[in-house]
Amino acid sequence: MYYGEDLDLAEKVPSLEDNLEDRIVHQEEIEELGKAILKLPEKHKDLLYFKYILEMNDLDIAEIFQIAPDSVRQYLTRARREAKELMDKEMNKHAE
Repeated sequence: MYYGEDLDLAEKVPSLEDNLEDRIVHQEEIEELGKAILKLPEKHKDLLYFKYILEMNDLDIAEIFQIAPDSVRQYLTRARREAKELMDKEMNKHAE
């Protein structure tokens, strides 16, 4: 007798439709985030670009902007928060 022979293995296999739906939703979220970032002030866009696209550390970003490294973290937090708020507004418009 095999352990688990009463289990239907087909139930364990992820549905391709679910996977496709998740990927589509994820792609839409990425597109909305991109649109939101484009609406940000130039300084916020630059900070996010240096941090996440160029993968620069806070110290290097601080040197470019001539600000303290702690300020970089504060500005990044504000930029992310503002981008999220803009994205949420757009997503709510599409939901209505």
